Amino acid sequence: MGFAIGSLGWRLSKGPGKQHAGDQWYVTPFQSCTPSGTPVLTLSIEQGPRPSYVTNGPVVHISARNVSGRVIPFVWTASPGQLFSVTLLEPGGGKARIPKAQEWLYHPASELPAGMIGGGHGPMGRALAPGEEFAWDWRVGSDFDMSAPGMYRVSFGGPLEYLNTTVCSNTIDVTTDK
Repeated sequence: MGFAIGSLGWRLSKGPGKQHAGDQWYVTPFQSCTPSGTPVLTLSIEQGPRPSYVTNGPVVHISARNVSGRVIPFVWTASPGQLFSVTLLEPGGGKARIPKAQEWLYHPASELPAGMIGGGHGPMGRALAPGEEFAWDWRVGSDFDMSAPGMYRVSFGGPLEYLNTTVCSNTIDVTTDK
């Protein structure tokens, strides 16, 4: 059932004219987010402890909670950048840079060099019961350059058209010392 939800949700969220224009892997970052009037899902984020195997930047704990009162399909991926527009502001207040090795994720498939294919973090799905929460950890430094020490501001959100809703996370300050 989870596979079916993931497959269907991915097709609906990556359709033409949606957040994945030109079939790009990640949603364009730094877009503003305005939540729908009646929430179906809430997103919350907090900085979590960094496991020893994570070497580039902090880890952000993300929770998605069904607040609709009914069972909903929930599609998730390894990075929230595949589902939502991510905003990460560097210590000086400017937009954090996307590392060169990650830039291709934000370009339409038609702009990629011949023979380059997307891959990696395919969607997963599950039925989320009323009040149920799904959580995952995101290595922020994998998608953005966080090499400067200091405080970064992070948030994400956007439309989930297959649920006819727009969800926005809270904004948190994430500190890195290297």
